[in-house]
Amino acid sequence: MAEGLAKHLEGKGLREGAQRLSEALQKAKPDADEAALQSAVDALLALPVPLDPPAWLDCLDRCAPLIAEAPAALTQRLAALQRLLGGAPEDTAAALSKAPYLLLHESASVEAKVEALQAVLALPPGDATPAKIVDRFGRYPSLIERSVEGLEADMQALADLLDIELQAAVRLAFKVPALAAHPVQELREQMEMLQTLQQQQQQQQQQQQRGLDKSHAIALLLLLGIDQAAARAIAVRQPSLLTRQASGVEAKAAEYKTLFGEAPARDMLAAAPQLLTMSCDSVKARHELLQRLAQAQAAWAAQLAEAGPALLGVWLTSSEKKLRRLEQASPVPRLAHMSLQRILNLSESRWARDVEAAQAAGGGGGGAAARGGGGGGGGASGGGGGGAAAEEGGDGSGRPRRPRGGRREREKRERRLAREAGDGSAAGSAAGAQQQARPQAPPRSAAAAGP
Repeated sequence: MAEGLAKHLEGKGLREGAQRLSEALQKAKPDADEAALQSAVDALLALPVPLDPPAWLDCLDRCAPLIAEAPAALTQRLAALQRLLGGAPEDTAAALSKAPYLLLHESASVEAKVEALQAVLALPPGDATPAKIVDRFGRYPSLIERSVEGLEADMQALADLLDIELQAAVRLAFKVPALAAHPVQELREQMEMLQTLQQQQQQQQQQQQRGLDKSHAIALLLLLGIDQAAARAIAVRQPSLLTRQASGVEAKAAEYKTLFGEAPARDMLAAAPQLLTMSCDSVKARHELLQRLAQAQAAWAAQLAEAGPALLGVWLTSSEKKLRRLEQASPVPRLAHMSLQRILNLSESRWARDVEAAQAAGGGGGGAAARGGGGGGGGASGGGGGGAAAEEGGDGSGRPRRPRGGRREREKRERRLAREAGDGSAAGSAAGAQQQARPQAPPRSAAAAGP
């Protein structure tokens, strides 16, 4: 029987899927024989639908239960649907192509559901036409079958799920009708699954790229009393914190809260998490040095007073040696006109050369002699400004070249110069009896390096 019905459908213009449709029609009307099914197909094709036979048979392929409906009932529902959509044949054809199941429902029920969708969505007049409602939601039979109260409850549940206002949820449902068609419980389960997968992916990436330990990250979050995003940023910037014992980090954070206050300490640690890897005594020493610098320069005192906890935390991570050198160099006029933040951001060699040049200009080359490793007298033993020129590669005019190498190379060179200055002072004392004595500059380890 299926083969005969399939040939009949092909004869009516159905080019593809005739065999599939014939089987679907038999399931939809199992008591009918082949002749009855062929007659029912002919009756459907005789309805005044604004579709050609192949397109109408395609609608029947997507809604086979239409074969069991009485032709007279289908004619009435079709006329009511045309009136609801405004009478335009193209709107009726589009509605049937998208939602042929509309003819399965009573006309009054379809009209009530369309009006309910208009009311719930609160669309502008231009978007609230029945044709647009059917065009937007026609692919989802569950919306037409749902009661008005159920639709309103689902919209509110969608708003609660997405944590947005009801009108925003309604507008979103109009743009994405699948959100309104699916039960909220299914959407909630899918969101939870996506969130779980996203969290797992983020954890895997963190463990692979940063080697972050989850337990330490949570401990850090609780210890600092900051939100999760800030704790994650701290862990990424200072991953060594995650290798430390939670008790040690807690004790250090407590000391900072006692020293600076709870809220300022939290801001300081968020801006400079490396403070948690430093000794509290060294941080206290740096804080005292900053206060002494403020006493030396009025401008620096104002800047230190205006600095917030975050900026102060960054300043406290500066080298203690740099702060002591800066304390010794505070009387230099050029530094007095520079902001404290700029000085601390600059490399020590930048402003250290200015200090030495100022000392050389004011002390007859004594400061440069300490830099150059000269002995007692200037001139004869190679001390004074000439020694600085020989060591630094300058031109002897008090403007040494910028030293090469990084901080470690510079510290090695300073230690070597300090040793040479010690040896040169012994030789200079013997030569000082034969020539006019000049003021002996102290070794660099005491005069320049600081305690």
